[in-house]
Amino acid sequence: MEKLYFLRTEMVEAGDEYVALRDTNGKVILEGDTYHDKIEEKIDGFMSGLAYLGYKADIVKLGVGVEFQ
Repeated sequence: MEKLYFLRTEMVEAGDEYVALRDTNGKVILEGDTYHDKIEEKIDGFMSGLAYLGYKADIVKLGVGVEFQ
């Protein structure tokens, strides 16, 4: 089975850190801030779910402030 890759982007705005998990085409899968939305836990759960289903997946972290148009 082919390994799946996801892109992780981070952006800081007004003191809040926003994180987005995207597919390799830039489409948002999950997004939110680290405090209110607890996005880190949601991303961990998503990756655990993929592993449970037998998929091999990895996250590539892009720099802070990267945005897709």
